[in-house]
Amino acid sequence: MTSIFVDGNPYRFYASATNEKSFLEQKVISQYYAGSLPIKLGDKNKRVLDLGSGTGANTWWLREVFPDHTIIALEPSIGQIDQVDFLDYKIYNSSFEEFDQKNFEFILCSHVLQYINTNPKKFIQKIYDSLVPGGEAWIIQQTQYGLNEIIQQVKPHLKNNLFDDWLLFNDYALLVDNLKLPYETDIMHTSIQGIDYKNPTNAQKKILKFILGGIPYKNLPSEARDALGKLPIQKRIYHPNGIIKIKRPENDSRIISNNI
Repeated sequence: MTSIFVDGNPYRFYASATNEKSFLEQKVISQYYAGSLPIKLGDKNKRVLDLGSGTGANTWWLREVFPDHTIIALEPSIGQIDQVDFLDYKIYNSSFEEFDQKNFEFILCSHVLQYINTNPKKFIQKIYDSLVPGGEAWIIQQTQYGLNEIIQQVKPHLKNNLFDDWLLFNDYALLVDNLKLPYETDIMHTSIQGIDYKNPTNAQKKILKFILGGIPYKNLPSEARDALGKLPIQKRIYHPNGIIKIKRPENDSRIISNNI
């Protein structure tokens, strides 16, 4: 697991433009208070992992939701970590492949799998093996709509191979199914602020840089910018995200190697 985002600013601009973070927070809160998460009201000293935490856009609200528990943020890019606003949780600058901690009650893995450079099935298996019996992991991935439509519009005109093996929510759900892990799925009907593709503002250029895997707008081939310009401008871009909720049964106490 490596990070192509050496600078945290594009992610920050994207996080400020989407309602995904608040939607995700509310979904966790609602299930927490409904008693359907492995961390229950009144519990103490449980362990939560924000896997691929970036600049901490999700980690900060995890700390607010679970103030009596240990929150660990794992992020391979020091450039992302340097953008973290506060340090009220433990941050590890490491890849997940090299991370040897286990026994988490809850793992959040938001928009990470599309950027890993290792076998995704083994990566998902390690997430499962890092849970305590009864623990739960949420893997959030984009669907075929929204940002993926922007990527597919530009992809034929890019010179790198970043999106050659681009998988989406349904693809990852199938991998989990093939691993025979217990899971269920959910959809968040999220959106981001509209983008003027022909004449993007500086803020919109940073958002596009994040969407396009770290490629600055100015470095896009002219054919790619022309292709973007053909997309319709919308006030909000509908960008639904899927959640794969992997649940480790209470009676699964097997010790499995976490090596990838």
